[in-house]
Amino acid sequence: MPDAMIGWVNRVITGTLTASSEASGLTSAQLKNQQGAAAYAWQTAAAVTSTNLRIDAGSSVTWRGFGLFRTNLTAAATVRWRVSNDSTFATSIYDSGTLSNTVVAGYAQSVVIAASEQTGRYARVDIADAGNADGFLNIPLAYAGPILQPAVGLAYSTRHARDRDDVVVRSRGGQEFVTLRSQRRRWAFEFGSLTTAEFWDGLAELERSAADGSNVLLVPFPSGGNIAREAVFGRLALADDASWPAPNEAGKRRFAGTITERL
Repeated sequence: MPDAMIGWVNRVITGTLTASSEASGLTSAQLKNQQGAAAYAWQTAAAVTSTNLRIDAGSSVTWRGFGLFRTNLTAAATVRWRVSNDSTFATSIYDSGTLSNTVVAGYAQSVVIAASEQTGRYARVDIADAGNADGFLNIPLAYAGPILQPAVGLAYSTRHARDRDDVVVRSRGGQEFVTLRSQRRRWAFEFGSLTTAEFWDGLAELERSAADGSNVLLVPFPSGGNIAREAVFGRLALADDASWPAPNEAGKRRFAGTITERL
């Protein structure tokens, strides 16, 4: 299967954030909260539908995956991600260019993957959504940081689903009355042939880091053209103990888990 990407070292949480527009009580510092609710989001001031966010990692670090999640962005929104050692971004090490079509209606997220790992102190995203009916931009969750891409991709046992919390009441006559509630996208994934380094430096560190409830970014098929629909940013739960894939593969490791979208 295509090589999947997974990221958990989120420099949005560890870095210093500076936004060009913030509503009272809904500052960019809210992005350090991992819950994802709109009430705890970074939001621009009223009538501001174009903004930017700068992330200062404090020193030169690696970046490759970038994302905005649980947003109110429309499908017409544009984003531009850059990495630089210059806080003003007069020059850039990486520049995605202004990207459209990164948001799909109904999925509320935008994910951008650089072609290769980039190194710099600062990352910045410019967001514009002039036609947003809310009259402001609301971004509850964001990711910016490195990405692990194992040499062997996801196992064929990997599955995708939606968990729905709808409440259904049936009358005596058999009619159904449905109260629609939240629904979460979920990937039950497995890496079945990790090298020793990919396991101990990668997935084992992922498990240790995510134990505090921090969100993880999974991009199952980065070259498939459906990143906006397929990528999930959420909590990790182990599906099984780490193991060896086969008796004659002592140098390989198997890792299985579930990432459920954070709402």
